[in-house]
Amino acid sequence: MMPRATHRLRPLVLSGLLMMLPAHAADKFAKPDPDGLPPQDVKDLHYGDVLFYFYQDDYFDSITRLLAARELDRLPNTRGEAELLLGGLYLSLGEHVEAGKIFETLLDRIGRLRFLCVLACSCNLAPASPATAEPVADFYRGRIVNLMIGVNVGGSYDRDARLVARYLGSHMPGNPTIVPQNMIGGGGIVMANFLQSIAPKDGTSIGMIPNTLVVNQLVGMAAVRYDMGKFHWIGSIMPAAHSAMVAWHASGIGSIEEARRRQITAGASPKGSFLYAMPALLNEFLGTKFKIVAGYQGIANVYLAMERGEVDSLGITWGEFKVEKSDMVRDGKIRILVQSAPKADDLPDVPTVDELAKDEADRGPMDFLLSGNALGRPLAAPPGTPVERVEALRAAFEETMKDPRFLHDVEASRTEFGPIAGDTLQRSVERILTTPKQWIARAKVILE
Repeated sequence: MMPRATHRLRPLVLSGLLMMLPAHAADKFAKPDPDGLPPQDVKDLHYGDVLFYFYQDDYFDSITRLLAARELDRLPNTRGEAELLLGGLYLSLGEHVEAGKIFETLLDRIGRLRFLCVLACSCNLAPASPATAEPVADFYRGRIVNLMIGVNVGGSYDRDARLVARYLGSHMPGNPTIVPQNMIGGGGIVMANFLQSIAPKDGTSIGMIPNTLVVNQLVGMAAVRYDMGKFHWIGSIMPAAHSAMVAWHASGIGSIEEARRRQITAGASPKGSFLYAMPALLNEFLGTKFKIVAGYQGIANVYLAMERGEVDSLGITWGEFKVEKSDMVRDGKIRILVQSAPKADDLPDVPTVDELAKDEADRGPMDFLLSGNALGRPLAAPPGTPVERVEALRAAFEETMKDPRFLHDVEASRTEFGPIAGDTLQRSVERILTTPKQWIARAKVILE
């Protein structure tokens, strides 16, 4: 549920929709049913799900479901209505720029005068921003903090976010309840867009950020609507990542040289994810022949696919893999083909991408594509979050990392552990954002 003032939003959104819809369509919203809610014929099941939460005043879930359904193309018959609803929600929350992007494509049908009227109403009626002078403990007492997870349930990102959520609130002033929620799509891009444009900027929304999102921003991926340079970085549960590409023992590929000579499949999530970027950069810069099978939601599903023989290889985070899949390592079921630089102490004979690069012109773009490794598995708050609440979140994160209960669960779950402080993450992001443009241009080719 969205915090406070939610009952003011539905009338505003509905009035905005009435003003934007053509007269014959507006009549449908104008005739209330016996329960006082406007009836509507729903042709797409997922849009009905969105409307259910909307009419329950649960705008957070309504928006998240709408964005997910749109990303997965599950609104074939209700795209127009869904866009109107999303635009109305944006307006009611004061996000006029984002609403404008939506309505720009609808103006011919709606009429410019109606659009301007809605915009004026929303400016006058949208809820005021929360007062930042409110003491932090008083603000958080009795609140819910939503911890967004940009990947599917069941993987290590999801597990680590839920581990943090379990104890973070007990170390925050006011002891709010931390509620983890998954918002999948675009390797975390949908979640990041949501945090930047829609989520409350008052310290009640944070996210476990896939460490590829800074790179995705710089290469200009079409779906990106966020600016990682404006996010407030809280901390990472795991140390800087170390990437590697592994092949299943039955694939017949035992080295990077063999992967250059013969094609095998590589399991991956969609473009924008590390699972896609790793084999793609090896193909582009090292001449391998991985046939990328994208579409798996999360690394746990790729693990299963490899064990079932659906795919032959995948990109991994070595420190995590050797703990979570120690049986595969121990039993010789995988072949480690290549690793990121510098070499891991326990992989002295596996070449690095830097060693195999032809020259600096290739080495630079590859290092850039893997630069998110420095962020580990980071938590961040969206732009505009009050400074004192960011500081409270960072302090609570640091205390959580020392909590004996948390450490017990980390050990039990076999999680790779090595916290990174929020200010260190902030500097790492700033450094990635200064990447030379020529490296970005070459890297962009493989993510388009």
